[in-house]
Amino acid sequence: MGEVEARGSSRQQIFISYGREDAAEFAENLADYLESTGSYQVWLDRKRGIPVGAPFDVRIEIGIRESALLVAVLTEWSIRDEAFCRNELLYAQAHKKLIVPVRVHDVVPPIQIVSLNYVDAVVDRANVNQQLLDAIDTALKTKSSVRLQLPPPQLEQHRWWADGPGLNFETELARYGGSFVGREWLIARLRTWIDGGSSRLLLLTADAGVGKSALAAQLSARLPVRSVYFCTRDDEASCRVPGWIRTLVYQLAAAELWYREFIETIPEPDWTKPLKLFKTLILEPIRERAPNGTHGVPMVFVIDGLDESQAVAGQELVTLLADEADRLPAWLRVIATSRPDQNLLAAMSREGIEHLHLHTGASSGDTAESQLVRGELQSDLDTYIASRLADMPDTSVGESERAALAEQINAAANGNILFAKMTLDSLSDPIASYRLSPASIGRLPRKLGGLYHQMFRLRFSDAQEYANTIVPLLNGLVASMAPLPESLLQRASLMDHAAAELGVSRLSQFLGIDETDPRIVRLFHKSLADWLTTPSASGDFAASEKAGHRQLANACWAEWEESAPTTREYIRQHLAAHLVADRQWERLLKLIKADRKFWLPVRAALRRIYKKFNEWPEGLKKFLDADSEPRAILFRGETLEMEQRLDEAAAVYRSHCDRVTDPQEGEIYFAVRVALAVVQDRMQPPQSEAALVIVDSMLEYPSFEQDYPKSYWRTRYQRGVILSRLRRDQEAIEALQLVEEQPEYDDLATSAIYQRGVVELNQQRYDDAENTFRTSLQRRGNDPFDHRRAFEHHRLGNVCAATGRTEEARRYYEESLRISDNCGDHRYARKTRIDLEQLRSDSIESSN
Repeated sequence: MGEVEARGSSRQQIFISYGREDAAEFAENLADYLESTGSYQVWLDRKRGIPVGAPFDVRIEIGIRESALLVAVLTEWSIRDEAFCRNELLYAQAHKKLIVPVRVHDVVPPIQIVSLNYVDAVVDRANVNQQLLDAIDTALKTKSSVRLQLPPPQLEQHRWWADGPGLNFETELARYGGSFVGREWLIARLRTWIDGGSSRLLLLTADAGVGKSALAAQLSARLPVRSVYFCTRDDEASCRVPGWIRTLVYQLAAAELWYREFIETIPEPDWTKPLKLFKTLILEPIRERAPNGTHGVPMVFVIDGLDESQAVAGQELVTLLADEADRLPAWLRVIATSRPDQNLLAAMSREGIEHLHLHTGASSGDTAESQLVRGELQSDLDTYIASRLADMPDTSVGESERAALAEQINAAANGNILFAKMTLDSLSDPIASYRLSPASIGRLPRKLGGLYHQMFRLRFSDAQEYANTIVPLLNGLVASMAPLPESLLQRASLMDHAAAELGVSRLSQFLGIDETDPRIVRLFHKSLADWLTTPSASGDFAASEKAGHRQLANACWAEWEESAPTTREYIRQHLAAHLVADRQWERLLKLIKADRKFWLPVRAALRRIYKKFNEWPEGLKKFLDADSEPRAILFRGETLEMEQRLDEAAAVYRSHCDRVTDPQEGEIYFAVRVALAVVQDRMQPPQSEAALVIVDSMLEYPSFEQDYPKSYWRTRYQRGVILSRLRRDQEAIEALQLVEEQPEYDDLATSAIYQRGVVELNQQRYDDAENTFRTSLQRRGNDPFDHRRAFEHHRLGNVCAATGRTEEARRYYEESLRISDNCGDHRYARKTRIDLEQLRSDSIESSN
């Protein structure tokens, strides 16, 4: 189907998904109304005369694929676990179709579309047709499903859970939702376990290629799933506990009004205590407010890829699940998938956890259950292979050969659907020279690695050509930290455009392409990356992750130098990590000096390997020590400050102050002196008088404001801070108000507002101080890595503590601590911990 056009230019097809038992009349009336506009034609099964059939009837698949948009009519019948409509939603997502929900009954939207805004016929039935037409128009014009718009929060506070809704897994649902075969027996077994099993957590393990992620996606359409979550190495945050809990919170709040009302009373919590948060944000409110599940059905959380989480973040998520399994209420179930990693299995051998291994190969220790599972998997594979062979062009495989071929593929695949899929893909490869011959199937190796080797040997028979034109591309693919723009991959390969394009084409069978943007590429399966980066398995076909980091570091660097202001997202997020992986310290330093916005990704990339500054490589510290550029000095000094090493930070600044003594030498003269004044003012005991001497001497420079306006106002701001420390309150307020009036320096103005609040707090003007801190916090925005947000939360905690609001104070302190820890600001974290401990001590004394 061609590109979707705006309403009025052509009759776009709309697919209506609905439940026959309770929405047939509504769907028919809606179809008539849409067609009466002259803008759309409607695909409705009753109009097409299609009877209820097996899941994903071929005519319904065609109807969805040929439609521009799917209208999901949400009723009690359509959202049942076994409802065919849920499959239609998943199939539409897999084919990147726009979706507009319309709620006809008071029901919760399925998890696949819980983040989409819906037309509410329950509230306004009379105007639903016009509202739905407007929603369809908007979706088609913007080529985007309309996101959920939640009503304003009941309390006047920052809606942390909605502004940062965790991780979006629509890409994973789309990737896996349309590639599922069989497993009806497994779905039935899981439904039985949910309804009456004694365990609360079910661990599903299987080797690579059996379809764990596809199963996780399908469960969202077949079971009462309230949250689906994918752990992936492409996104480190998805492998950590806070990412899972934050996503749980958002998905529950978007679906359940009672949970949203609860979470809106909770300030943003301390993400450094995930076990506590799982209890306070998920388990306790669910036990209290939904004691029998939601809407009379159990709640199911699905987590895919526990082994991925373990590889990236260690045992934290595995441990949390294992510890909580036997404490979950009977109507709350967790289904987790993983490869059968021995460490993970050992950790999950607990009460309350059931383990089901999708066992594809026979062994001497087979139990009756494993034989049953293997038989069911084999039956699914039979169905898949027969279906694929039936669709295969006769020119590739003749009718008479198919039965024997199916038997041979079955034997070779040994229950592994990925193995069968790749074999069938290769049998029907459009390029004859790459095509497996039917005669070779019986000689195929019995493992994925062996099949990869066979296919690579067939496709890349010239070793020299492979080394020159394929390996450079594979290096980049195995080292990439997210799906890669194809043009960036080609540039990293150092091949000319034509050769690189041909290489990508030859690798196409092994690539996963984003249907919404075919210029974005990745390896199609993790098992291929594992094989390529294990030389003992891949041999002459091995790729190098180390070389890939170097290639991508160089390519990202070159593009960033050419177009820094407009550089693409992949480079903004991952350039620093590739530079660190390749130990390109000189370039890393240039990045630090170029833009402060890179300081966070640089620190984050270093922290993955080197936890503290004194563990940083000598090569990098040498470059930092030798560089006299302001940003290099400030980056190093700020890092030391955050680690509570104020004397060392002051020494860094002083050494450069000693070398640069003439104001005519420029910005460095003023920037480093301001930083030194800041550190002196923060020392214990504070050296505030010496800091004031520094800033006053700088302000005496006659053309300071004209030549270096930002440094000038930064110095003015710091003077106000120092005066407030010296308790010269009126002078401090006057100095800070001057800075507040400089709109061109918004960050400084916001900091000046905050500092004025500090003065008001010192004067015990608690109402004024609270309003001032809330103003500065609101102006900060929602950047989770802005460590300055910790300041407002800490001071609001001070106000609450001083006015007897102990619980509010604790929450503000814990949020301040979370932000400081996440940003590596150990100095401020220590300060906050002191106040938090004092609050606890005062609370104990008061209760006694």
